[in-house]
Amino acid sequence: MPEVDERVHRIADGAIGNTVDSASDRRWYATPRFRLVAGILLGVVFLGSFLNGVLKKDNDFRIHYYLGVRCLEGLAYVGENGEREVFDNYPVGRLVVNGALALFPYRVARGVCWAFAVVCLFLSLRLWHGMAQLQGAGSKALSIAAG
Repeated sequence: MPEVDERVHRIADGAIGNTVDSASDRRWYATPRFRLVAGILLGVVFLGSFLNGVLKKDNDFRIHYYLGVRCLEGLAYVGENGEREVFDNYPVGRLVVNGALALFPYRVARGVCWAFAVVCLFLSLRLWHGMAQLQGAGSKALSIAAG
């Protein structure tokens, strides 16, 4: 019976089952060199994303920021000249979220949104990894390479 207990512990540790053997864990995408290069490239991509998304672009964020400022002024549904606002179909909750962003200077608010998106990306990858481990998808080295 001790052999069965040892096998159960090895399965729980990921040594047996749907995992790959240790020889295949030394593939090119599981090496420390690949992780270093991938980390540097990922850093460059995130830096470029930050510079482009926070400092260069404006897209529809400018409209949401404007609506947030109007919400903080108490004039969310009143236009500049006292007429009906074009955005009067926005729900109050959305205007309050826009108002929370308008508490910051414009570029800081964009930076907050960008940082929140990056944090959510990493959290989703972590949750994805956790779900994959529940299904016995493989070793940690392989799951890093797979995303």
